[in-house]
Parts: sequence; C-alpha cells; structure tokens
Amino acid sequence: MSRTVLSVAAVAALLSLGLSLPALAASSNLNGLDANHDGKVSRKEARQAQSRAFDRIDKNHDHALSEQEFAASQPPAPKGAKPNELARRKSAIHRWFSNMDKDGNGQVSKSEYLAAMAPYFDRLDTNHDGMLDAKELQSAVAPPSQ
Repeated sequence: MSRTVLSVAAVAALLSLGLSLPALAASSNLNGLDANHDGKVSRKEARQAQSRAFDRIDKNHDHALSEQEFAASQPPAPKGAKPNELARRKSAIHRWFSNMDKDGNGQVSKSEYLAAMAPYFDRLDTNHDGMLDAKELQSAVAPPSQ
C-alpha cells in the first residue's frame, strides 16, 4: 500500500478515534486514548474511543448516524477549495457513508460504524504488535517523505 493511501486511511482512523490531528502532530501523548496509562493504545482502547466518537457524531442521539451527521463530523474543506474539489470531497464522504451502511437503510448503526473502523487499527499498527504507540500515531499524520 502506498504511503499516500496509507496516510488517507490513517487520517480516517485517527478521526474515528476522535483525535485532533494538529494536537496529535504537535505532541507525543496519546490524547486520552490510553485508558490504562501503559504508553500504548490497545485494540480495545481504540474500539472504546471509536464508540465515544460515534456517540459524539450522533447529534440527535437516535443511535444511528445520518449522512448529514457523518458529513458534519469530517474536517472542513480547505479554504479556497475549488467547486470541483468540494464536489469530489462530498462524493467521497457519500461513498464512505454508503460503504458503512451495510444494510442500505440510509443510516449507519454503531455496529456498522465500529465494523468499518476496525481495519484502520491494523493499518496504523505498523510494527504489528497489536498496540498503537505515539510514534505510530504521529507517523500517520506526518507528510509523506519524498
């Protein structure tokens, strides 16, 4: 997998954990994800963070995400984005939402959301030890090397 594709997937995973990308890039802490304070984020801790992120995104607390709720949870488009870039972004968000909506009912349940987010943990876990450390999280938001 290319570094660019991994970075896009990693950013999605970090957002699913509820992380602030600028704060993560500027710090070496695990931004409250490390519940047992062992210096790493386990798969269980990541899943708990993703569950909390779902709850934050679910603004009307109906235990399901609408496409509008999901779209509103994404980072804003860059200032000065051109109309075609905005359209491409909107289309990408729609595709991501549709891919999560496995039963096709127009809403994403918490179980659908968590199932969609699960593979990102493995993409971030570059040393394959089943844990995410600060270095792995930071490298996910680092610009690709030339």
